[in-house]
Amino acid sequence: MLLLSIVPANHLLPVTWLHGLILVPIMVFAAVTGDLAESIIKRCIAIKDSGHKFPGIGGILDLTDSLLFTAPVFYFYLMAFTR
Repeated sequence: MLLLSIVPANHLLPVTWLHGLILVPIMVFAAVTGDLAESIIKRCIAIKDSGHKFPGIGGILDLTDSLLFTAPVFYFYLMAFTR
């Protein structure tokens, strides 16, 4: 939501505060679900830490895990409800 406040308002005309209030719980649920799904995938292929290239952050998978589900959910929400 912070990025949405940086973008000029005329580019976000379809996204209102009501959409934001609806999207927040949906996106939180999607982010947690994406994180858990990525953890399950890592456990199934026996990778505990994928951070060999970037030590200290848990790896590139831990940086992008919440985007697994939030990006598609946000896209489809925008396509369905902001026309």
